[in-house]
Amino acid sequence: VGISSSGATGNVQTTTRTFNTGANYVYNSILADQVTGSGLPATANTLTIANTFGKVSLTNNIALTSTSNTGALLLSNGLCDANTHDITIPHNGYLVATSGDFYNNSGSIVCTNAATISGTVNLYPTVTINGATSFSNTSTIQNTLALNTNSSVSSAPNYAVNSTLQYNQGGSITRGNEWNATSGIGYPHHVLISNATTLDISSSNSAQINGDVTISPSSALTMNAMTGTFTIGGNLNINGPLTLSTVSGGDLLVGGNWTKTSGIAFTSNGRKVSFNGINPQTVQITGGGIETFHQLQINNSSTGTSSGVLLAASSGANATKVNVASNLILTSGKLNTNGNEIFVQNDATSAITGYAAMHSSTAPSYVIGNLRRKVSTTTMGAYQFPLGTDAGKYEVAEININSNADVDNLMANFTEFNPSCPYASNLPNFTVTPANGSIPTPVDNMLNSGYYIVEPYDAANTLIASPTINYDATMTFNGHTNGVQAVTLAPKCYTIIKRSSSCTGNWSLAGGTLNTTTQQGTAGASATITAKLSGLTSFSQFGAGFNSNGDILPVELADFSVTLKNDNADLKWITASERNTDKFEIERSVDGIIFEKLAETAAAGNSNYLVNYNYSDENVKALNVKVIYYRLRQVDLDGSASYSNVKSVSLNKNFNAMTIEGVYPNPFMQSIKVKISMQIATTLTYELYDSKGAIILSKTMEADKGENTITISNLDELARGIYLLKMNDGVNTHTSVLQKQ
Repeated sequence: VGISSSGATGNVQTTTRTFNTGANYVYNSILADQVTGSGLPATANTLTIANTFGKVSLTNNIALTSTSNTGALLLSNGLCDANTHDITIPHNGYLVATSGDFYNNSGSIVCTNAATISGTVNLYPTVTINGATSFSNTSTIQNTLALNTNSSVSSAPNYAVNSTLQYNQGGSITRGNEWNATSGIGYPHHVLISNATTLDISSSNSAQINGDVTISPSSALTMNAMTGTFTIGGNLNINGPLTLSTVSGGDLLVGGNWTKTSGIAFTSNGRKVSFNGINPQTVQITGGGIETFHQLQINNSSTGTSSGVLLAASSGANATKVNVASNLILTSGKLNTNGNEIFVQNDATSAITGYAAMHSSTAPSYVIGNLRRKVSTTTMGAYQFPLGTDAGKYEVAEININSNADVDNLMANFTEFNPSCPYASNLPNFTVTPANGSIPTPVDNMLNSGYYIVEPYDAANTLIASPTINYDATMTFNGHTNGVQAVTLAPKCYTIIKRSSSCTGNWSLAGGTLNTTTQQGTAGASATITAKLSGLTSFSQFGAGFNSNGDILPVELADFSVTLKNDNADLKWITASERNTDKFEIERSVDGIIFEKLAETAAAGNSNYLVNYNYSDENVKALNVKVIYYRLRQVDLDGSASYSNVKSVSLNKNFNAMTIEGVYPNPFMQSIKVKISMQIATTLTYELYDSKGAIILSKTMEADKGENTITISNLDELARGIYLLKMNDGVNTHTSVLQKQ
């Protein structure tokens, strides 16, 4: 059934006959598969496969010489099995398929120069072209189409799933007709760039690949000035330089893994890289290192645990960190740093976008692990950290910076309680006693979902032990099972608590000021809770503390005030909650040291709502003193008692309790600082007016005796012009004229 010098009956024997290399060879058995035989010459005019039974297998390489359009290689019936051998089509030669086809991916077809492939044919062998080649629109690359030096494609084939278009020309080339579509004819599956080839894909406005793109060592890919996106459905393997478009719109979309060899150049040119896969994706630098994106979008739609985008493990040789020079866009899917970190190097508060807002119970996209953000030392503002867990817990922290002298960046993560740091190992045990006279409340429990870790670093990413910073912390907690259930004012039951980085450290307010009026949440064991603590100056671990009995924590702004009205001192105070309270005793002093009981009033007893109280101390001017001091003594049913802070009122209008020592900067931009010296501790009110007399903002606060510095922030949105700042201590008012730049 073949041509052989010896062998089975049916073979054409060559021992007594020589076959001409210019002859035409036809294999047309109707009874069995055939082999070409070792006697088939290495060169022939044509080779015709016409086996109607099955297949014809090559036993050696063959170079064909015919340039007839009927085909140097004619597949008229049956299957051709190249069987690891080469079939060479001559310059201007034809491969014609009428009813035949190829058998499998073994072997190769080599077009020495210009060639034509026509008919309906599945090109399973590797097709290597070395000149201008035309493919019929019914031909399909099943394995590899390799473009060698000086080759081009005048009309493109179809590309089967898992087939590869290989650019092997060497030097600089531009994408042509071989890849000119986003579906069907001319739409490759995989692309391989090899042999020191630099491929410019900007010949059309956009480009798309359904499979992988691989840049081999010494090769490169550039988008040049492409105005549209480059979409890669599969993996991107970067072993040679990758350069994105130099113009807006030329972004890169990757549906698979990002793998780059350490030390290889990636130039983003200000473009966005979007990970938009439907399956989990990884980002890895082989050999380890830092990958820097200009804009990075997470838009992965995979679901469940281990879904989203994963950085290579920090413990391995390929540990990968990610820097984002401009914006991190969290659209869909989790970004798991896997023990590494992602560093957003833009200090704008808006540098991270797309994530769910504070107090959301779930979120489509967030960071699992370490999220580092650069912060400003000149423009104060609120930096949010959208964090969470692989199990779907969404936890977002906001650090609203009031002043910052030396912190370059903050790194945050959310850590679930675990066997090495269990929830019950060191529960909080302290009381909250606000400065305005509310009643102390114990904090003896915390939400069991986990805790935040926030740490400050300098520009060299060295941890700062004692930063010079003041900030407010607002944090959302989800995934717990032990929240307060029995009260209607649930958000007022919580406070942010803080401890050192050790799991055995003691929880406290750490000098912060609690104001539960701005917190969010509802009653329920698993209800989303957002808590806030103001005026913090250090970092470490943060949790959400509460009282095990469900008591509402004292409200900083619940108000205890004393004002002079005619000859009377009017006292007013509000409680946010009471528990077993019997009465309030009002005490008075003329020197702030020795107090005497003046009167008493019955208390509400037990309440989970605001209760207002008042008392008038009549004809106080008859005491003939400049200042009178008051305090409240709360007495419970069991006889225990606690005191409020001391309040004072000036009886002499000529008595100047407040001295303004400085208001700066003037002109101002984002904030104002007011330095005040107080003769006594008292309540201050400041108001900011525009040039038309409209109040821009107003705030009442407590000032201590001695030096005080008040910071008025978030003024950057004010229009340029003249403003008046009025400071009032209850008796005297001081007005400053300021200019907004």
